[in-house]
Amino acid sequence: MATTVKVIKLISGEEIIARITDSQDGFLHLERPKLVHSLPPNAAGQLGVGLAPWCLAGEPSSIKIETKHVMVNIEPKKDIEKSYLSAITGITL
Repeated sequence: MATTVKVIKLISGEEIIARITDSQDGFLHLERPKLVHSLPPNAAGQLGVGLAPWCLAGEPSSIKIETKHVMVNIEPKKDIEKSYLSAITGITL
């Protein structure tokens, strides 16, 4: 499986964006996972989206998660994907 950026929604309700490098034996291998969360509305009333470390006590570079904990595995919106890639590489896209 080629490395692709995906958004996964866990059964806990967490929404995570990460590079998925492998999917086998009932596990997803995630690299550089980030938690997707909403930001308060701006002056125009539009909600924003932010990225935060998925694990606050540490910053795992890669993890495996059982697919039984995943409700949805979807493509990210292009602007969210660009923000994620900028956050993990330090390069502005």
